[in-house]
Amino acid sequence: MKKLINILIALSLILIIGCETDDDDDPAIAPTPTPTPIVDASKSNVKIMFEHVFGNMSTTFNLNTKYKTENGDTISATKLAYFISNVKLTKDNGDVFTETKSYHLVQKEDGQMMDMFQLLNVPIGTYNKIEFSIGVDAGANTTNDQDGDLDPSKNPSMVWNWDTGYKFFVFEGNYISKNENSGGLIHHIGRDANYKTLTFDGFNLTVASSTTDEIHFMVDVSQIWKNPTTLDIENYTSVKGGTEASNLANNYTKGMFMQHHAN
Repeated sequence: MKKLINILIALSLILIIGCETDDDDDPAIAPTPTPTPIVDASKSNVKIMFEHVFGNMSTTFNLNTKYKTENGDTISATKLAYFISNVKLTKDNGDVFTETKSYHLVQKEDGQMMDMFQLLNVPIGTYNKIEFSIGVDAGANTTNDQDGDLDPSKNPSMVWNWDTGYKFFVFEGNYISKNENSGGLIHHIGRDANYKTLTFDGFNLTVASSTTDEIHFMVDVSQIWKNPTTLDIENYTSVKGGTEASNLANNYTKGMFMQHHAN
C-alpha cells in the first residue's frame, strides 16, 4: 500500500512538470507583452491661440468690463463666442495641410487670457501661410445633427432656436450710447453670406516632431464697431440678420484678427 502511494505521488509530479513545460511553450497562453506606442516622427501638433484685447495690444478684453467704442459708445460683454472652421496650413513648397472635421468654438471665459485649439498630426516642415474661416460652411450649416463643437447639446446657444443652422459669431452684453441711452446688446451673426475666410502669410513656422508649435493671434474686439465702418451702437442693439449683420461681419473680418507670432 505504501509503495502504491509513493508511485502515485511520483506520477503526479511528472504530470505537473510536463504541464508547466507545455504551458510555457504554448504561445496562445504566454503572457502578452505591453504594446509599444507607435510614434509617427513625420508629424506633430500645432496650437492655434487667440488672445482677446480691446483697442491696443496691452488692454486685455474681459467680460463684464466697460469699454468705449470708436463712436463714443460704452459696451460690456457677458458672452463672446465664434466658430473657427476649415483650417489650412501651407508649406513654403506649396504643400497644404487641411484639417478634417475642422470646426472649433472659440469662447471668451471670465478671467481667461486666451482660448486655443490644436491641429493634430500636422506633417513636419516649414509653413508660411494659414487660412481659416469665421463661421460654419454651407455644407455643415444645413443640419444640426453633428458632433464635436457643432453638437447642439454641447453648445446650444450657438444654434438658432427657430431655424436650422448655426450662429457664426455671438456678442451679448449691455451698452450705454454716447447719447446716454442704455440697454441690452445682442449680435447674433449667421447665414451663408456672412461666412468669411481669412488668410495670413509672411511668417515661418517650423513644425518639428519633438515640439508642439503654435500660431498666436491677437483678437481686437474694438474692431467689431470700428473698421471699415464706424457703427453707432444705437442702430445695432439687437442684430440677428439683415444689413446690420452684414456690416458687423465685414468689420470683424477686416481688422479683428491679427497674426502676432508663430514659433
